Amino acid sequence: MHKKKSFLSSLSVNTILILLNVVLFIIFTILLSTDGKFIDFIAIKPANILVGSYIWTFVTSIFMHGGFFHLFAYMLSLMFIGSLVERILGSKRYLMFYLISGIFAALFFVGMALISPADLNSY
Repeated sequence: MHKKKSFLSSLSVNTILILLNVVLFIIFTILLSTDGKFIDFIAIKPANILVGSYIWTFVTSIFMHGGFFHLFAYMLSLMFIGSLVERILGSKRYLMFYLISGIFAALFFVGMALISPADLNSY
């Protein structure tokens, strides 16, 4: 007797990441349209990080996009390149690679703001 797979378990990690990015983009857009103060809770801002605030934005910023075209271009790239990388690395290692890359990018952004202090309050 075969156990029926759930919808999510039948999808690749890459497809789930694409869906998650799109859903979170919609949620973040709605939140930001109601109150711009939500941006501190979602996007990485070096000044916040350097005082020890909003540390979770290292993760949430991975799913933050600067508009529809940014989201579209990123998801299109992820659809083609991400699928290939997932096949090479395997699902678990691909997910870890995706998350660690995003966290590293956020660390790099904060580090660059230290070099150019004018960027400390940018998102």
